[in-house]
Amino acid sequence: MRKSALKTVIIGVLSATFGVLGTTTFYEFFRPLPTADRETTEVVLQAIVAEVNRTSPKSVDEWTRLDSADSVGGPTIIYNYTLMVDLDSSQKENLARDLLALKRKEASENEGLSLFRELEIGLVYLYRDRSGEEIARVVLKHKDF
Repeated sequence: MRKSALKTVIIGVLSATFGVLGTTTFYEFFRPLPTADRETTEVVLQAIVAEVNRTSPKSVDEWTRLDSADSVGGPTIIYNYTLMVDLDSSQKENLARDLLALKRKEASENEGLSLFRELEIGLVYLYRDRSGEEIARVVLKHKDF
């Protein structure tokens, strides 16, 4: 069976199963327990990272490219971006401050991140310039959104 067909089947089975059992059961299934189910969280992290990396790099807008994602301990997902414009030092400082406010607002309004909250997954948005120099790093803990 092709990989995409297998993925469709797995998603269908999970949807049918949790559709019958209810949303609460879905979140209980994926919720990390103090010691027991970190393995499930790691599986979810790896699946998200693999999907982002499968479609990367891709333009987010005319100034920003999503290059890749990584999963690190904690659990945390790092999204690696490149800004496709040149900025002076004051613009870089302002960008870092503005991105923190923007990403917090986006995360708090994004219902799609409810699973991340439930699994206690943090997010890091890492922005680099075209030369690879880090411009800004926005760190959001699951409690921030």
